[in-house]
Amino acid sequence: MKRLYITLVIPLLIFFMAGCSPTNVIVIPQPGTPRPPLKGITSQAYRGLVYTHTITPLDLNMKETPKGTKQGMSDVKHFSFYYLNFIWDSNAIYDIARKNGIKTVYYADLETLKILSFWTQYTVHIYGE
Repeated sequence: MKRLYITLVIPLLIFFMAGCSPTNVIVIPQPGTPRPPLKGITSQAYRGLVYTHTITPLDLNMKETPKGTKQGMSDVKHFSFYYLNFIWDSNAIYDIARKNGIKTVYYADLETLKILSFWTQYTVHIYGE
């Protein structure tokens, strides 16, 4: 019975507790447009208890934005346990652009990886010339 529990139940729990959803993208409506009412769970981001991995744009105005030929990335690691917080590295857009030789940044994305609410990694991807 214990072997069945370890080989079947635990992987199923981890699978169903994991979250990978693009629903946490914040949409800012244009001035003058009515906002739809928020209903139920569709207004909140789906987050897993064990694992969450999301990618969101840092620029919401993608109309006529060129892709660019260069790309760069950097990340910040964050470890948190009760009142202890450890954060290291840099994900500043200027630092990433300077390190990768990018003179003009067209747009950027934020990738977030969270494991058990203790470990979080924020990676910024930039694209430009």
